[in-house]
Amino acid sequence: MIRTVYSELGAISFELERKRVKNINLRVRADGTVHVSVPYRVSYAEAEEFVRSNCRFVFSAVERVRKEQEENGGEKVFFLGEEVEVEVTVGDKVGGALKGKRLVLTVREDSKEERAAALDMWRREESERLFPAVCKEKREAFRQAGYDIPCPKICYRKMKSRWGSCTAGKGKITLNIMLIEKPTVCIEYVAAHELAHFLVQDHSGRFYGVLDRVMPMHREARRLLK
Repeated sequence: MIRTVYSELGAISFELERKRVKNINLRVRADGTVHVSVPYRVSYAEAEEFVRSNCRFVFSAVERVRKEQEENGGEKVFFLGEEVEVEVTVGDKVGGALKGKRLVLTVREDSKEERAAALDMWRREESERLFPAVCKEKREAFRQAGYDIPCPKICYRKMKSRWGSCTAGKGKITLNIMLIEKPTVCIEYVAAHELAHFLVQDHSGRFYGVLDRVMPMHREARRLLK
């Protein structure tokens, strides 16, 4: 669940998770997103106040992550919002395999181009494995809200300027394989956004009215994606 609080330093969007823990835990992930886990007994208001009271830590940690990424040339790799360690091996078949928190890339020769190709192949394979289930879940949310959405053909591409697109006339949506690096709620938001275009092709108030019914937290998810 994505929540947003407004602190003395500005707005903070964070992912809230209820789990079997004794205390409230707040951390800034390696990609700069904020995650908070709370015991089941803690209310939303208490969780939000905890984040607000620790706003200086949050903004400091986010800035530190940004500087680290700049110093490292943006070479960090993430899977569903969590940073993974990259290990490179040389072999006959280019690709990648996730083993716990470690991503093993196989290249024919250790070069920047081969690493990039292996990384994109891994992103595509993981996207093809995980995105259909997300789209199915979101399509069911549309159905429960009273909207009839066709089962789309899903295409996968690496795109520079957008996270997804919809070609309603062909019953097709395209999802950016770079989404695989973002938290799951961000993937859910993009899937819901593109599916909503089957009903409304523009970004009018009617379009966002559909999203409000299907995914009430879509604005928070969009902020987290950015």
